[in-house]
Amino acid sequence: MTKKKVILTGFLPFGGYKFNPTEDSTIYFDNIGIVSGVQVIGLILPCTYFGAFQVLSKVMNKEQPDAVISTGLSSSVKGIRLETTFHNIMNGKYPDADGMKPNGLPLWDKPYAKEYLMATADNIHLANILKSNGIPTEISIDADGFICNSLGYLTTKKILKNSFFSVKNIFIHVPWTDDYKSKINLEEGKIFLAKDKLYKGIELLIKNI
Repeated sequence: MTKKKVILTGFLPFGGYKFNPTEDSTIYFDNIGIVSGVQVIGLILPCTYFGAFQVLSKVMNKEQPDAVISTGLSSSVKGIRLETTFHNIMNGKYPDADGMKPNGLPLWDKPYAKEYLMATADNIHLANILKSNGIPTEISIDADGFICNSLGYLTTKKILKNSFFSVKNIFIHVPWTDDYKSKINLEEGKIFLAKDKLYKGIELLIKNI
């Protein structure tokens, strides 16, 4: 019998990219299915401001998970970056997959909308677990304004409703993994993370969230 159920999300490629390492990692863990007694449901999301959350929300309603771990690509991070705070804004340098480029509009256009929402999982505790296992780890209070931020904000907003109040959620940004070294060129100062370190980090998050 599984101890808990975790939804793990990744994204399709976006912008000018042909690949997205979070798509690979999500498929990997979905294929495993059970990680140390935890049932993992992998979900690949479209890179759209609202469509990504709409897909996730339907699966949350169906599966009633204990936790949601969302992953997104950021070539500027130095390891796994745990996002603690999501802002009520849409502002990315790329259009989303639907061609939407809102440039500073709110995600939730209501007078009572919260300016920001906090992930419900204990990011500090999880970051310490990652660091103690040799996983390069960062903690951030700004998830930027692109699709990753919108998914984090809307997911947290849903969780804070009574029917999902006990669900733990986190969002992590990850760099390119080293299996893409022959496929893409990174700007100076940006890194490739060993694929086994990323997967070990995600496994630790699944087990400990």
